[in-house]
Amino acid sequence: AAHWQPDAALRGVGALPRASLPLLLAQVEHRAWVLGLLAYLQGRRQQPPALDGLHCQLGKCVQGNCLPQHPDQRALADMLLLHRRIHELAAHLCWQKAQGQAMAASAGLPQLLELHDLLVAQLRGLLANLATALN
Repeated sequence: AAHWQPDAALRGVGALPRASLPLLLAQVEHRAWVLGLLAYLQGRRQQPPALDGLHCQLGKCVQGNCLPQHPDQRALADMLLLHRRIHELAAHLCWQKAQGQAMAASAGLPQLLELHDLLVAQLRGLLANLATALN
């Protein structure tokens, strides 16, 4: 702990309001979900993570109204649509693997990662907007 350094992307970032904590944690857990999915699709894990977007932490966060006062409802709606697309693609890739089409499932990984990167960018934007609105 004495030698811990924050990620370079976080250096210079101010403190976030407490209201943004659920979304921030959901973002971290969604990254772990993607890593679990990759491990499954690459044969390093026996079972996929839960595929239903309503049951992942980000889905639960939004369903639980973790951002009811978010100032940019349009950006929030766009993020939710993208989140749903990611989970639909993940379910399709897992279905392909279960059908013995591991190569086809692997071919979809770049698209999944690209969508996830876009989701992370949208989440960062939502967090920044929320921090601005609450400060």
